[in-house]
Amino acid sequence: IFVGWQMTVDSVMGGAAALRRVETELRAGRRYDVFVIDWRMSGFDGVATLRHLRALLGTDTPPAILISASDEPDMRERAHQQFDAVLLKPILRSTMRDTLLRVLQPQGDRSPMQGARDSDSETLLRKQHSGQRVLVVEDNPINQEVAKALLVRAGLVVETAENGVLGVQYALASAY
Repeated sequence: IFVGWQMTVDSVMGGAAALRRVETELRAGRRYDVFVIDWRMSGFDGVATLRHLRALLGTDTPPAILISASDEPDMRERAHQQFDAVLLKPILRSTMRDTLLRVLQPQGDRSPMQGARDSDSETLLRKQHSGQRVLVVEDNPINQEVAKALLVRAGLVVETAENGVLGVQYALASAY
């Protein structure tokens, strides 16, 4: 996902391994610019991992993004108290890029909209448009599946068309 972004990425398995890696990097005089942490891991979860990292790094703790396959209210509540952003799987490349750009901006450079929680737009979409019909016109089956899953999760009713001709036919035949 980071290919071509000119970033160095370290990957470890679990919270304890993350702590060991960060300690090793600190001893070598290197620090991380951002943490991307999965919520469900063996040992301690993502929230506990960040708590341990903060205890180690103090005010030098970089921004942190929580990754989750679940949109459980408990996870959201706990995450938004500690993390700079929450991303739900599947994660699109553009969503990861936008989130990284937002959390890596210096605090003073963030506009109020950029400081909003990631769930705000999904919550607003669900509140104002739940049950409405959406037509996704996309020729790539994987992109169709991802778009449909994201929109259904936001409470929308989704139909797909695999090309523009069908998309126009569907749009003329039904209201979206």
